[in-house]
Amino acid sequence: MRSEPSFLAMLVFLAVTLIAGTTASTLAKTPQPQSHPALSDPEIMQTVVDEIMAGFMDSLNIAGATVAVVCDGQLFFSGGYGLADVRRRVPVDPERTLFRIGSVTKLFTWTAVMQLRDAGKLDLDADINEYLDVTIQERFDQPITLRHLMTHTPGFEDRLFGVFGAMPRGGRTDWLARNVPARMWPPGEYAAYSNYGTTLAGYIVERVSGMPWEDYVERNILEPLGMEYATVRQPMPDRLEAYISNGYKWQDEAFRRQEFERIEIQTAAGGMSASAEAMAAFMIAFLTDGTSASASGDSGTAGTDESGTAVPGATAADATGSATATASGILPPETIREMLTTSFSPDPRTNGMGLGFMQIDSHEQRIFGHGGSTLLFHSDLVLLPEKRIGFFVSFNSEDGALPGMGDFRMALLDRLYPEWITERTRFPEGPAPGWDERAAALEGNYLLMRRPFTTFDKLLGVGINLIRLKTQPDRPGALTMDWLLGTDQLMEIEPGLFRDVDGHREMVLRGDPQQGYSHIFFSDLPMFAAERETGPLTITHRIIFLAICYAIFLTVPFAVFIRYLMQVFFGKPEPLRGAELWYRRAGLAFALLSVAFPVLLLMAISDQTTYIEATSKTMIRFVLLIPMVSLPLAAVLIHGSVRALQNRLWNLSGRFHYLLVTLAAVLFLSQLWYWNLIGWKL
Repeated sequence: MRSEPSFLAMLVFLAVTLIAGTTASTLAKTPQPQSHPALSDPEIMQTVVDEIMAGFMDSLNIAGATVAVVCDGQLFFSGGYGLADVRRRVPVDPERTLFRIGSVTKLFTWTAVMQLRDAGKLDLDADINEYLDVTIQERFDQPITLRHLMTHTPGFEDRLFGVFGAMPRGGRTDWLARNVPARMWPPGEYAAYSNYGTTLAGYIVERVSGMPWEDYVERNILEPLGMEYATVRQPMPDRLEAYISNGYKWQDEAFRRQEFERIEIQTAAGGMSASAEAMAAFMIAFLTDGTSASASGDSGTAGTDESGTAVPGATAADATGSATATASGILPPETIREMLTTSFSPDPRTNGMGLGFMQIDSHEQRIFGHGGSTLLFHSDLVLLPEKRIGFFVSFNSEDGALPGMGDFRMALLDRLYPEWITERTRFPEGPAPGWDERAAALEGNYLLMRRPFTTFDKLLGVGINLIRLKTQPDRPGALTMDWLLGTDQLMEIEPGLFRDVDGHREMVLRGDPQQGYSHIFFSDLPMFAAERETGPLTITHRIIFLAICYAIFLTVPFAVFIRYLMQVFFGKPEPLRGAELWYRRAGLAFALLSVAFPVLLLMAISDQTTYIEATSKTMIRFVLLIPMVSLPLAAVLIHGSVRALQNRLWNLSGRFHYLLVTLAAVLFLSQLWYWNLIGWKL
């Protein structure tokens, strides 16, 4: 069972990741599922999808959605649900309405890389510096290769600030050079999802092909596949501007249209827009081994009532209809098979990464796919190569986050293979022997490895990537996991392997009770790994230190106020003069600045749009000036403490309080340094 996540945390997580969807695994074998009639009858498939979408549309604040299902080289079914434009009551058209597809864009970048590899222009195992005029620093013995970028294993830290935004004046080359992430692990060891890595790959496509990434994708992928209602251009081309869906937030009991989200810097990682039927052509290309195939059918647009309001549902594709998507061999069959084969896996008990595609095996089916989210749009593309089935779904509202991150996928697969989920929710009566020892060893804090390490948002990254594992004393074998996506209840299947009680997610731990558990891997998130919190000071310790510092700082203005009242009403103590006065003023200034700092910083980054697009850089630079100003004030405090002890300034309680404030100031600055909040580490 999963509780709802924090909405703010979900937004930040979705925005910076542009990430793929969730929830799948086949780690425990179950009987081979029987084929559902929906897999052979488009009308039954439509009924199934309509029921699933009705559940999401009724329970969540989603303005519009679009779906396409392909089977055996044909557009099997497509549907539009809700509205693309709420004010003008424009229904979603699965053939023509373009949705922002976020990180599903990456699949087009990886397709371009493989085309150039097949042409002999790229080597997946060569040092990427051979193709760049931007230098990626050397740190480990093994260089970063395109294969590492395609499996999200280059070992880069992540950046939260400035993921979206318009192209800077210096262009992409300048941006890539100024924003090279730190290398934290040897390449090929751990998966840590990297938008920068994909942007780098897109830049390599530009340099090797001799044309902009946008031109290359249009000429070599979109045009050959007949993807008329798809574009990698930003802003939207004039011919498609009328067809782009708006993105919505639900505010004050109404859908509020938001501005077009520009992802121009990292467009190769998440800047594409496409209709569901255009994405059907792309899926067919990967499900027919790159050979020619067509999908023809009725566009299946959503119906409307007399007022023009969209009615959820759509017609199934009809072989005699007009919509056509042609898969014309953008890649040879052997290349497609290579991309849809596991290339990296952290553990044989869980899913891994293909070349660009995420392995998300589930329901006893071999599955590859990729999801993508912006702040407003949430999409998922899923391929079952052995069944030659694929489906694409996209939502145009914030509340589409969980459906777009995998809930739609799992709901559909549960309906198609119901016996699988029934079997998966049967658990052992008790854990294997040695549970008490394992339970003591696995409890604690873990951190997703995709997070900032060297920038000012390190603390924010730790906050949203923290995972807490806690056993349940009254239920041997049961584990509670608190993290960004909510609270999961898991049961041990075998030592080191746990499954969510809903049956969808599995978690694998690396290590053993004697040596300790070091890492966590998830069946539905192969592009992420989590490492155990290490070091003498835990996050809890550091938060406690900051809380103590703030408690001490708040006593300073209180003490000044009490001193003022005593002087007014009693004439004592005598007013401070000379160095003593300036020592006290330095303490008051330091305390007030320290208290104001987190408030101003939260204000600067509280708007996700300005933070993610880096439009708040001036404000953040100003706020980060505060710790710089505090450094000389701390020096004055230290000097004042020494003088107070040597010359017995003030009374005993005054000296003690001043020394306490000084120690708090030093501790506070040490924590700011640890969290990269001293200096402008943007």
